[in-house]
Amino acid sequence: MNIQSGKQTFPYFSLLLMISSIEASTVDDRVQTNNNGSEPDNIFEPPRTTVRIYNNLEDGTQLSVHCKSKDDDLGPHNLANSQSYDWKFRVNYMGTTLFFCGLTSLEATGTFTIFDAERDEARCQTNCNWRVKRDGVHGYTEAKGIEDIFFPWPKFSLK
Repeated sequence: MNIQSGKQTFPYFSLLLMISSIEASTVDDRVQTNNNGSEPDNIFEPPRTTVRIYNNLEDGTQLSVHCKSKDDDLGPHNLANSQSYDWKFRVNYMGTTLFFCGLTSLEATGTFTIFDAERDEARCQTNCNWRVKRDGVHGYTEAKGIEDIFFPWPKFSLK
């Protein structure tokens, strides 16, 4: 067995692993539905995360949602009452994936950290649900569906 040949292939393997990690951090899907389809994951990639934002403003109030990360602008989406908007992605290998969303209704507006890989790793690794209500934005744990984060509307809201 030639030990020297193993040393020569290691840099190529490292390069391949690095390229696959860059690919894994991109947004896979941009959907405006209420279904929850799942696809099998590759064991070398982090699990797929779905973030879903529900409009629970009531009284037929429309919600405008515009989410972005450092690498992806998901564009504006208008949600009627009881509609939701969701997207799927994989957290990057550095664990630094972050999505901010601008949320606007007739009564309020604000920008909120909707997904933070460091914060959300334990609370909602594969499904992060948010409900936008008149008093603010409510985040729920994946396992028990318990509200665990609350962002009130900023004081300068349009109320």
